[in-house]
Amino acid sequence: MRLRVAATVAVAAVLVALLPGTAQADEIRDGQWYLDALGIHDAHELSQGAGVTIGVIDTGVDPNHPDLEGQVISGTSLAENAPGDGLEDEYGHGTAVSSVLVGNDDANGVLGIAPKAKIISVNIFEPGAKTSDPHLMEPAIEWLVDQGVDVISTSAGGSGGSAIQYATDHGVPVVGAAGNRFQDWGLGEHEVSGTNDPGGQSGAIPVSGTTIDGEFWDRGLDLSGAAPQPRYGLSAPAVDIPIALPGGEYDVVNGTSFSAPIVAGTLALIRSAYPDLDYTTWIARLLETVDDKGPEGYDVEYGWGIVNPLAALTEDVAYEDEYTSINSPSADRLPLDQQGDDISPPGNPDGDATPTPPSDSSDAALDGDTGMSVLWLPITLAAAIILAGTIAITVVVHRGRRRTALDSSEFQAPVPPR
Repeated sequence: MRLRVAATVAVAAVLVALLPGTAQADEIRDGQWYLDALGIHDAHELSQGAGVTIGVIDTGVDPNHPDLEGQVISGTSLAENAPGDGLEDEYGHGTAVSSVLVGNDDANGVLGIAPKAKIISVNIFEPGAKTSDPHLMEPAIEWLVDQGVDVISTSAGGSGGSAIQYATDHGVPVVGAAGNRFQDWGLGEHEVSGTNDPGGQSGAIPVSGTTIDGEFWDRGLDLSGAAPQPRYGLSAPAVDIPIALPGGEYDVVNGTSFSAPIVAGTLALIRSAYPDLDYTTWIARLLETVDDKGPEGYDVEYGWGIVNPLAALTEDVAYEDEYTSINSPSADRLPLDQQGDDISPPGNPDGDATPTPPSDSSDAALDGDTGMSVLWLPITLAAAIILAGTIAITVVVHRGRRRTALDSSEFQAPVPPR
């Protein structure tokens, strides 16, 4: 395996760029500082994401990279001029994101947040394009839901349209990078604002970036443009992230592109350890256990706080209010050696929908087999059909005596120059 030092990854997903960092010859696994910061090694004693399938919407993936061997399920490419199964990666961005998600535990290279999970890749980049095709995000989400994925992670841009609701109706969370403030579309560096779609859309989970010191990464977008209801935003590391690249290479980069897969990987850990959770409780385990940063409660920089995978697996999550009650004791967590055998789809927050399982042709992997917690969190129960009308019901998850005010934020949708 070779190490590419300080190389610029030649891709800019819409509003979500890879910003090159530096790498030394011995900085691959040892350079993954966030593994210790987030308690990943301890979390892996409890869950590694076995039995979970994660859909990745990006530039494709190189399944032959040593860190991804046996981790990739045949996917698809929706790009008109790049048909295929999503198993080629001209740019490297999708391979990089996938390594952060599911890099295998072979003692070398990038260790993923959920190393026993599998990914299905959907390419939405045309050959030679500087950005993703924003019109392909919606069909990409729908396609992955129809394959029966458990989680969707995207660090590319584009409106998810009605597909976000389609995913949540089927119990599939969509995690999206908030984006980066400075983008280069081949026309010079441009400053943008808001929150990248689809992460900024209602029902999606937007993720902003943090530094090694746990501070907000100010070259990343905040969550001011995210949907005000429900507030699902949170943050994760975005700086000095070692990644795998096609051809067995590596780099160290910055960007919220890598914050999103850290959160999506955490959802995979929860799903594997607590396979019987309904959608609402699953998301509650993610958001109720974050490390609160900035102003108490929700804020536009950190959202509810920095993701805490170990706490998400070990804390008791319980609340009751006028709408619903949740009781998810950590005692319900499956032992590690029993995980991955029977993960049933969680359905929508009302428990009505069942995703279509993957076809036989795509269900085998290629090449082988605590800190402070949120006081109040909004958890959407999703759309319930009442009197032939759809009513969105927002439930507040609480742990404490006071409610965090939910003020509206005007959505700012930045548009890249053409």
